[in-house]
Amino acid sequence: MMGFKSVALLIVFCALSLQTSAQLKGTLKDSATNEPIPYVNIWVENEMVGTSANERGEFLLAHKAAGNVIVFSAIGYKTKRANAANIGDVILLKPEPIHLEEVVVRSEKRNQQRIVDEFKKNKISFFYGCFGTPWMVGRFFSFRPEYEQTPILKSVAIHTTSDKGAVFNVRLYTKNESGIPEVPIYNDNILVRVKKGTHITAIDLSDKNIVFPASGLLVAAEFLILDQNKSVFEYSIKGKPEKLSGMRYKPSFGTLPRDTGEDGWLYTKGKWSNVIRNSGKIVDDYRNKYAVPAISLTLSN
Repeated sequence: MMGFKSVALLIVFCALSLQTSAQLKGTLKDSATNEPIPYVNIWVENEMVGTSANERGEFLLAHKAAGNVIVFSAIGYKTKRANAANIGDVILLKPEPIHLEEVVVRSEKRNQQRIVDEFKKNKISFFYGCFGTPWMVGRFFSFRPEYEQTPILKSVAIHTTSDKGAVFNVRLYTKNESGIPEVPIYNDNILVRVKKGTHITAIDLSDKNIVFPASGLLVAAEFLILDQNKSVFEYSIKGKPEKLSGMRYKPSFGTLPRDTGEDGWLYTKGKWSNVIRNSGKIVDDYRNKYAVPAISLTLSN
């Protein structure tokens, strides 16, 4: 593991560098409206190689061979898979509307509120970070009977750290019949801008009328491979005196040490999987624990 000049220890799922023989570029558009689709995440199927479209739907992807299958994933659209050799300047994605649960608005004398799994900023010293491929980290919340009194998702809080202003996306899911939290419950990107430093970043969702699903809720933080998120850093390798230069994408997301990993989820290579138990030399509080993303909810009626 590389040594960083930081209190944060990053779990790395993305390659620091990649030798490429070609580049793929284009613009993502809505097949129905022909409007650009911003912040689409793009990767080579079954590999940790990818990028993100910018706010104009434009992207540039380095890839190894024309035979690769490229995957395009955007909330509110059907996931598209296409051979790199068949991809032109414009890539069309088909809208896939999400059917949300109906919200019944009631008049109440006072607003009720419930905080689920609140955490403290100073208790976190282990982070998930990204070095070049889009992926997601998520926390799953099981439904509890008492949530019926406060069924509306008012806000989400996520622990973030960044050495610059950065932006990430929030996606919301519930479980499918197989118990995998991959069924989206909100039809748009929820873009979040973070400030420099370490914060508990609060995201107001009160105007979206999102009902806590009976099958549970996964809140996922999605890394975006955008120029504005790039951060250059120096690192060293044990036994070698020279300093090396690297690049990562901000922000990083804090985690909580847990005895089980059933509530922690990672999305890589197009699949969701539970976080795994940490072992070996690692931050003391996290040794032999599961690093579950530090995310809390506020529910209301």
